[in-house]
Amino acid sequence: MNFIQRVQERATALSEEEAEALVRHVMYSLSQVMDQKDRERLAKKLPKPIAAFLRSDVEFADPFIDEQVFVGPLVNGLATEGLYDQTLGGLDVLSVHTGDEATRRLQAVFAALKECLDETERRRLQDVLPGDVSQWYQDA
Repeated sequence: MNFIQRVQERATALSEEEAEALVRHVMYSLSQVMDQKDRERLAKKLPKPIAAFLRSDVEFADPFIDEQVFVGPLVNGLATEGLYDQTLGGLDVLSVHTGDEATRRLQAVFAALKECLDETERRRLQDVLPGDVSQWYQDA
């Protein structure tokens, strides 16, 4: 079973194209929080088609990437649900991402990633992840 199929199996109900897009989004986000040396080391541990998704044109990690920016590329493709907000005194319709679904999909990729890494690399990756993303990785 290849990497995309493992993600597809864990995330359930995703087509192969959706699973590949999911992996591409997560790899892009990972590339933002890792220095070039760390990305290159990670890429050597991954299947070549997956390693190709790691962006390699930036030397240093972006210190301003938080969990919201990290999951941004992933949630942009998810369905949203409308909720009412009364903050401004009226009933304003908000579009809210289904956060549990984003976490579930992210953890599907993280679980597949962890299968490719030894314990040292797993810890290194966890250490660069922002906020709750680090916990989601650990729980995957």
